[in-house]
Amino acid sequence: MQDSAGAVVDSLVTDSTFKLRYSQFYWKESGETGYAGSARDEWVQALRADYSSGYLFDFIGFDYSFGMADDLYIGDNISNTSNLKYDPTDPNNPDSFAGTTQAFLKAKLGDEKVGLNMSLGQKQRYRMLLQDSQSRILPSSTLGYDLDAHVGSLKFYYTEIDKQSPRDDDYWGRDLTNFYGQKIDSVRTYGASYSFDNGLSLSAAEAIADDYLKRQAVKAEYKMPVAEGSLKFEVVGARDQDDGDLFEYAGINGFLPETDDHDARYWEAGITYSRDGYYVGLQHSKTTGADFTRPLFSRDYGATFRATDLFYGFSLEDEAMWKLKAGTNFARWGLPGMRWDMHLAYSDGAAGFDGFRRYEAQSVLQYRFSGKLDGLNVAWLSVTHDTEGTPDGVNRTFSGYNITKHDANRIYVNYDIKF
Repeated sequence: MQDSAGAVVDSLVTDSTFKLRYSQFYWKESGETGYAGSARDEWVQALRADYSSGYLFDFIGFDYSFGMADDLYIGDNISNTSNLKYDPTDPNNPDSFAGTTQAFLKAKLGDEKVGLNMSLGQKQRYRMLLQDSQSRILPSSTLGYDLDAHVGSLKFYYTEIDKQSPRDDDYWGRDLTNFYGQKIDSVRTYGASYSFDNGLSLSAAEAIADDYLKRQAVKAEYKMPVAEGSLKFEVVGARDQDDGDLFEYAGINGFLPETDDHDARYWEAGITYSRDGYYVGLQHSKTTGADFTRPLFSRDYGATFRATDLFYGFSLEDEAMWKLKAGTNFARWGLPGMRWDMHLAYSDGAAGFDGFRRYEAQSVLQYRFSGKLDGLNVAWLSVTHDTEGTPDGVNRTFSGYNITKHDANRIYVNYDIKF
C-alpha cells in the first residue's frame, strides 16, 4: 500500500517542472505630435515563477504562476507606460504590482491516438481567435475552461471565458465589457484542425462574444520540398459581424465609427521559402466591408486575433497590404544562438481617407546564450511606422488611432532558470 501511494505521489512530483524568469525591458519610443502613437521611456524589471505539476493517477494536475513587476527608470515627457499601469496624474511613478498570473486545474484522458485534455481556471490562452497578450513583461490571462480532443491528426477544441486579468496590473478577473461599460457575459471560441500526410493542414474557428460580436476564420497551409529547401503556402480568410444589442452602433468618437451593420471581411495569401536556417516570404492582404479593428471585448490587452496585425494593424476598410519578410540564424557564421528577423510592409486604399498610405519596417535581432549563461536571452526590436492621410469628411469624419507616426526601440532581457 505504501509503495502504491508513493508511486502516485511520485507521478505528481517527478513529472513536475519549475521555472524562474527574471526580466528587464527598456523601451524608448516616440510618437509625433498630432498623431496617434505613444511616447515611452521606461525601464522595468519583473520576476515570474511558473510551476507545472505532473498528473495524479495519470489524470489530474495543476499549474500555478506568480509574477511581480517594478520600474527601474521612467523618463520625462512620456504619454504612456505599457509594462506598468499608467497613471496620468503621476506619469513618472507607475504602480508596482504582484499577483497570480496563472492558476488552473488540468486533466487528461486517453493517449496520443485518441484523447481529451481539460483545464479550468486562470491561464494564458492561445487559440486561433482568442490570444492572451504575451507582449509585456508580464502576460495577461483569462478565466474560464478549455476542452481539447484529438483523434489522430484531427483536433477539436472549445474555450469559454467570462473574466480577464490585465497584463499591467494584479487585478484578478475583470468583467468582460463593451466600450460603454456594459457587461458581456462570456466569450466562446471553438474550432478544429486536420493535418494530412502530404504537408497540407486545414483549420477553422469561430468566436462569439455574447450579444455583441461574432467572428469566423479559416486557414489552409501547404508545405512542400523544393530546391534543397521548402515552400510554404498560406491562405487565411476571416469575417467579423455585429451580433446583438451590446454592439456600439453609435460608435466611439476617436476610435470606432458609427455603423448600422458591421460586416468586415479579411483575406490573406502568402508564400515562404526556407533553407538552411534562413527564410524569405511575401504576403498580401485585403480588408473589405468595414474596418477589421474591433476586439471581442474592451480592454482586451491583445486577447483577440487580427491576422493583419504587425506592430500596428493593417486592417481598415478597403486597405490592401503587401509584406516582405525575411530572417536567418547565424549558425553558418559560428553564432548558433543569434538570429535576425525583419519585415517591410506597405498599404494603401483605405476607405474614407484622402491620400492614405502607410508603411512599417521592423527588425528583431536576438541572441540566446549557451554554456554557463544558458537561459539568458537578449533581443532588440526596432520599428518605424508611418501613416499618411486625412479623413474625407463624408465616409470618415475622424482619424482616431488610424493615422500613426511612431518610432520604437525595445530591449528585452530574459533569464530563465529551470529546476
